[in-house]
Amino acid sequence: MYGSWRWNICFGLVGLVFVFLLGLANNPWSTALVRGVYSFILFFILAYGVRFIIGSLIATDETKTEVNEEVKEDVAGSNIDYVTPDGDEDLNSILREQMAQGKAVKEEEPINTQDTKAAQFQPLTPKKLVSTDKMQAEDLTRAVRHLTGE
Repeated sequence: MYGSWRWNICFGLVGLVFVFLLGLANNPWSTALVRGVYSFILFFILAYGVRFIIGSLIATDETKTEVNEEVKEDVAGSNIDYVTPDGDEDLNSILREQMAQGKAVKEEEPINTQDTKAAQFQPLTPKKLVSTDKMQAEDLTRAVRHLTGE
């Protein structure tokens, strides 16, 4: 952490004075003082969090490098570095084959592909899940009672 407990005392006193002066305008001095003491305790505790954040932000490079060196020593040999071979030639040959096949397919296609695609299109006609036309009144009544929980 950054600093010492004196920073917590200063932070708590600032909170006490601030709340006491604000509370003095609307409350008796005893109530304002009690609330100021509560704010002192709260600000004193919050100062630990502020000191921790400041300490982590202002950490020196020496401590970071020392920690990194210790970590490197602990995990030495536990990592495996995989290297993939260059496959540029293989990739280029695959792309050339696909381009050659694409040209062959384009030559075989008819000139007017819009008409053939339109002829192949069939709209979706889903089946009805339940038809109420052929159901009897008792079945409908039973379904309504089941849905309403009666």
